[in-house]
Amino acid sequence: TPFGQAIGYGNRTVKLLNNEATLDRRRMRIDDSTLRGTGGLMRVLAIPLYYRGSVRNIVQKAKLSTAVTHNSDEVMLYSAMYAVLVDYVLKGLSKEEALAKLRIKFASDERASKLLDRDFSSLIFTDARPDYFSALATLEVALWAWYSTNDYEQAITRAIRVGHNTDTCGAVTGGLVGA
Repeated sequence: TPFGQAIGYGNRTVKLLNNEATLDRRRMRIDDSTLRGTGGLMRVLAIPLYYRGSVRNIVQKAKLSTAVTHNSDEVMLYSAMYAVLVDYVLKGLSKEEALAKLRIKFASDERASKLLDRDFSSLIFTDARPDYFSALATLEVALWAWYSTNDYEQAITRAIRVGHNTDTCGAVTGGLVGA
């Protein structure tokens, strides 16, 4: 809630994030580069709201939240990038300013740089892409849909019309555009 209260499932997540030392890491999935799924992206949206303004905490908690089901450096990176971007947008930064800050924050990671150096206003999505169900592809679709319009409904529609992983692309786009 706006008052820092977690409701329902959120209470368990808050306990996990606040008690990282008690986390049973043996129950997490092993670090596996094939675990490139998108669940972590949807799960982290509350983190920049709860830890608003603390980029260090946002990155740490986004990665931890993602690791519960997708303990992969790649997926944790994209979840952290998404959470930090939402924080920047909530601060009132323009799209250009938010992306520029995100580039600086994640400049040391080649995967982040490669994604953020894309021209989101001119991306084209085709059926030939084999990784539409990856965190990278979902974040890329969300960034394109967010960047290429200033209309909430149009952004969600664009993300869904890409035609792959529509529920997650719509949810991740909606979180970003709604910020």
